[in-house]
Amino acid sequence: MVRKICPLVLALAAILPTAVRAAGDVHAVDFRNFVYQPSCADFEAQGEPKVPVRVAGGRFEAAAGSDLEGTYFEVDEVLYGDLTGDGRDEAIVRSLCSTGGTGRFDEGFVYGMKDGKPVLLGRIPGGDRASGGVRCVRVEDGALEVERTGNESGAALGVDFIDTETWKLQNGRLAETGKAVRRSIGSAAGAKPIRFAKGASSGTVTGTTSGIDTYVLQAREGQTMTVRITSPQKNAAFEIILDDYTVTCRTTEWSGELPASGVYRLSVLATRGSASYEMTVGIR
Repeated sequence: MVRKICPLVLALAAILPTAVRAAGDVHAVDFRNFVYQPSCADFEAQGEPKVPVRVAGGRFEAAAGSDLEGTYFEVDEVLYGDLTGDGRDEAIVRSLCSTGGTGRFDEGFVYGMKDGKPVLLGRIPGGDRASGGVRCVRVEDGALEVERTGNESGAALGVDFIDTETWKLQNGRLAETGKAVRRSIGSAAGAKPIRFAKGASSGTVTGTTSGIDTYVLQAREGQTMTVRITSPQKNAAFEIILDDYTVTCRTTEWSGELPASGVYRLSVLATRGSASYEMTVGIR
């Protein structure tokens, strides 16, 4: 006897596995509407517990008269990558926090999933801008690469160097491995200008580097900059810096509104070996 299967049952069977997977997938968690316990709201030294903050739309601002009065907390970036080698991504959340003074302290949170719920697996310690601040993070070969800014004086302004750290998640614990690799940020004095032809809104530069090539471009606040780099071996990336501020870090394509007027530094980096590249920059 041939049994007939209800079309509704077939439809549910097709949908249900996807829904179950989504419920247990870290990508389904809305980290811009979430509860955090940032270090800037940690009063354990005064005998008080950590104070949770609930972000809405990626932001939290404490109400006047509350325990956290003057505190501002913002989710700056959420990215994903497999840090355990199990084929499932973890989420890395970068945040900024101010407690009412001039400091802007960053911090990273690494989340995984357990029993269908997000759990905190570790924190990436941060700093105040040039004093140990985290400029970018990325997942490479199962490890978390953290780029941190610094200077010899320890001041919050004036970047002298960038340290690249490697962190790994092993046995449920996030820990730094090996020694950080330091590179000097240098100055823009020896950088090459990016020139546009008369009437053009974009310009292209080409080159070959096994380290870093730096270019400069004058631009105004509110303008939109678009940058794209290509390389035959797919081993070139770029970063954009304005003074101490990293606009974007180690990417191959970026577009956005510029936050301030000034001289923007675009550095091309070889991610492995020697990279031949073509980079096009547009301003409008």
